[in-house]
Amino acid sequence: MKFDKFSPVTGNDLAIVQGQSRYGVDCQDSAIDIYDLTTDEYWQDNSFPGNQLVFFDFQTGQKFEPMSRKENQFFFSVIYQSGYFYFLHAQLDQDQLTLFKYLPGQESEIIHQMSLTGLHTLNLSLVNDQAHVWIASFNDDIDFYHPQKFSVVNEPDQSLLFIDDNKLYFEQDSDFYSDNEYEHIPDRIIIKDFDDHVLSNIQGNIILLSNGKWQKVDGNFAGELGPLTGQTRYWACISDYMKFEDFRDDYWQTRIYPGNYLIFL
Repeated sequence: MKFDKFSPVTGNDLAIVQGQSRYGVDCQDSAIDIYDLTTDEYWQDNSFPGNQLVFFDFQTGQKFEPMSRKENQFFFSVIYQSGYFYFLHAQLDQDQLTLFKYLPGQESEIIHQMSLTGLHTLNLSLVNDQAHVWIASFNDDIDFYHPQKFSVVNEPDQSLLFIDDNKLYFEQDSDFYSDNEYEHIPDRIIIKDFDDHVLSNIQGNIILLSNGKWQKVDGNFAGELGPLTGQTRYWACISDYMKFEDFRDDYWQTRIYPGNYLIFL
């Protein structure tokens, strides 16, 4: 078998950033995060060797690096929106956080710069918005820093998907209970305003397709819905959170399982 290969061949662990399928991305040293680098005493006294952000073009096999590696530099949180990649870059020795806009093969563009001091860096990351790219941290609250500042409660069973038209779109995770009878609680979409008021609460899921569009789908999904390896047109998932080995439990020896289903989108 003849294998296509990247030029040059590297040991990068590539991931597909949702919203596109052409580029694989590796943000090295992912075992360390920005919270470690800004709070751990070790990194207050020692230089960080720097990590590197790498893009690979699956169509041409080319490798792209927005910037060369240097000491105390840390790349993290890559998202794709409206034809461009966005990522965060921390220059630790300068107390500087920068939001960059990037397309492989072009120069990186600075969108916003701010000081790291004063930010809650736990789960500091980017959030999609068709009009903007938001910088936020996720702890007991979700603290937004750019393009404007405000906070909402970070509910433990909800995940922020994106922002659109000054509304926050959350997905509320399913749960099921089996004290007496099996019951599955469907996923829900929670829409809030910037004052943390719930505007809408509807059943379903929202997924980001490889064409950059958000799609609402109905059904209960076990794990993340995503394209099967080898193609990008169809997304597939098996409904329900049950695993085959769970049916060996005594609970299911005296009950009928209601069934699941295979979904293609």
